[in-house]
Amino acid sequence: MQVISVPAQVRRPADLARLLVVVVIGALVFAAGNLAAQTTTGLQSDIVQATRLLPSIIVVLLTAIGGTFAVLLPAAFVILGLLERKIKLVLQAHLAALIAIIAAIAANSYITSASNFDLVTMFIGSASTTATPINTLLAATLALAVVLRLTERKYWSIATISITAVLAWSTVLAGSSTLIAQVLSVVGGISAGLIVRILLGTPSTRPSLSQIVEGIPEFGLGEADFLEINPTTYHAVLASGKKVTLEILDRDSDRAGFIAGFWRAIRLRGIESGAGLAMRAKAERLMLANLAAHNAGAAATEVYVIKEINADAIVILRERLATAEITIDTPNLNQVIAQVWQELAKLHQSDIAHRNATLNSFGLNQSQIVVKNLDTAVIAAPKLLIALDVAELLLATTQLIGAAQAVQIAISELSKSKVFYAARLLQPIAMSPVSRANLKANKSSLGELRSELAGLGFDTATEPLNIQRLRPRTILLLTLSVGAGYAALNQLAEVNLINIFSAANTNWMLVALAFSALTYIGATFALTAFATKKVDWIKAFIAQLAGSFLTLVTPPAVGAVTVNVRFLQRAGFTPGAAGATVAMSQITMFATHILMLIAVSVIAGTSTQLSFDPPRWLILAVTVIAFVLVLVLTIPIGRNWLLDITANFRNQMAPALVKVISEPRRLVFAMFGAVGMNMAYIFCLAASIRAFGDDTALITVAFIYLAGATLGSLAPTPGGLGAVEAVLVAALTAGGLPAATAISVTLLYRLVTFWLPVLPGWLGFNYLTRKESL
Repeated sequence: MQVISVPAQVRRPADLARLLVVVVIGALVFAAGNLAAQTTTGLQSDIVQATRLLPSIIVVLLTAIGGTFAVLLPAAFVILGLLERKIKLVLQAHLAALIAIIAAIAANSYITSASNFDLVTMFIGSASTTATPINTLLAATLALAVVLRLTERKYWSIATISITAVLAWSTVLAGSSTLIAQVLSVVGGISAGLIVRILLGTPSTRPSLSQIVEGIPEFGLGEADFLEINPTTYHAVLASGKKVTLEILDRDSDRAGFIAGFWRAIRLRGIESGAGLAMRAKAERLMLANLAAHNAGAAATEVYVIKEINADAIVILRERLATAEITIDTPNLNQVIAQVWQELAKLHQSDIAHRNATLNSFGLNQSQIVVKNLDTAVIAAPKLLIALDVAELLLATTQLIGAAQAVQIAISELSKSKVFYAARLLQPIAMSPVSRANLKANKSSLGELRSELAGLGFDTATEPLNIQRLRPRTILLLTLSVGAGYAALNQLAEVNLINIFSAANTNWMLVALAFSALTYIGATFALTAFATKKVDWIKAFIAQLAGSFLTLVTPPAVGAVTVNVRFLQRAGFTPGAAGATVAMSQITMFATHILMLIAVSVIAGTSTQLSFDPPRWLILAVTVIAFVLVLVLTIPIGRNWLLDITANFRNQMAPALVKVISEPRRLVFAMFGAVGMNMAYIFCLAASIRAFGDDTALITVAFIYLAGATLGSLAPTPGGLGAVEAVLVAALTAGGLPAATAISVTLLYRLVTFWLPVLPGWLGFNYLTRKESL
């Protein structure tokens, strides 16, 4: 008997899907615990109090039994693996357990030595720092179970869940860890096991030929000759001379393509309906589609049998016809393509969408068209999917015989209205992977097809059917919103805003807020002054607000630069011109800032009045950057290299420089905007100081802002979080403010200049996105 090749180890796509789900769950649990440490601690206290209402003998017995079995369970896993002669798998399970143990020890060491009170509270609670919050035994046990695949066996799965739950519960009850720490221990153990399975593989459950023959004996497969097409598909010739295709759906290939499918499902509306990646869903889908196609009168290949061989595999045996591909050399090509449309129309009349209606899905068998590849077909398909079939086949035939003949045949076999409706779906994003690949190879075909349709009366200005549920920029906006919201909640959770507002003078707070708003007007002038084309000033102002939203998740100035470049590109600037305009604006603002700092330093005589110790990392960063710049500029090779890499940028900046030279007023407007923006920030800081009853000299405030902003802008954190606050507190304290007042002033200043603009910035970002100005 011929042998079907069965791999010893396979990497299952489903394992990657499980790992992603587990990691996401762990991240959500960690984020929730970090934001609401007190709430989770209270929940844990309630659980402990409720447990103590039980009779003490029950608690003691459960703890003792759970602890004993928790120690015996890993040993039982290993013994079972050895008895089943899975030596290699046992070694891999030990590796996963070792990874889980090392990760747990490292996490425990970091948590117990951390100075972050919220982190310690989340993982340890009120326990001492000698506790071990991440349960090493729990993580290692689950890592063993996952690699040995005992979680897929009913009774072993029940035993594992029960014993590990009791172990986690007793650990929380003992007060040496928190509920969140135990959940993350479970996440860590399962993740370690899945990572080892993904990297090293897991034993294949694909059935052998003898198992398949025993499962479907009526076809005499034992005497057939098999030709392997791929690891799960074989062609065979039966003793009767009938040609068949044998396909194996098993756990090894279960969920293959889930990432691409999930991405399209969340992005597109109604296009991925009916999709199923599980092996049983695929088998049921194929059988239903095949029966429906035959009932519709379509010439589809026959499915002889779909049968489960074991719990991990389903076998499909279908007819294999000797079909010829439809190519440019096919005789009577136009008639053949007309027959293809007729077969597709039969499917559509029964509300069956093929979902992969390319010429590869149709074959020519003795002058008859045969429908192939119904694996992804949809029964009771909506109008959108049926129209998509028409659009795909129309594009495929255009690439073969040209747009004129393709459209003529399609209209003759269907109708002009159906073809025109489908034309609204001629969007690459809606097509199948095969159609998108063909379109890349023949990029002009889509334009030719649209032109031909326009010549027949199709209005090319008609709005394409909106099939995108989420556009990439919408997904980016949602991601940024989540990140910004998390950062805002995490930072504001540490601030007692009630105390700040109650202690501060309301009038001065409103003045600070007003000057914060004026900074965006200055930034708008600095940008539009160098624009080589007319720019909508209001939208440019909104773009500056939108930049404040992005600053929540990007280092200082990066968010604003990104938004401005994108805004100018949408306004009709070339990428080079947009970059050059923003660069000129940034250079002007930086130069103005430095000149103002020098002038203020000289006027105030700050060398004797002020001295504060900035963070060491800032000093080191400035020193390293300055050293690298000097080194590059003093070495000929470095100078040439710098000139080479900036050549394109300097060429693109030429138009903006010419504008500045020919129209000096542009530079004046830009400097006016830059000076106005800095002055607004200075007055904002001064108003924040006045709000707490201090009257520090304005020149001193100016120096504190200009010096603090220069150092804080070097911070790599989003919006300079942490660094800006540290520099301002140090500078204000050096300027004569008490430490407590300096902290309050800094928090108020950051509130009105950084946190409060987030909401209007988000609204502005969303508005410009909807108006396609970003």
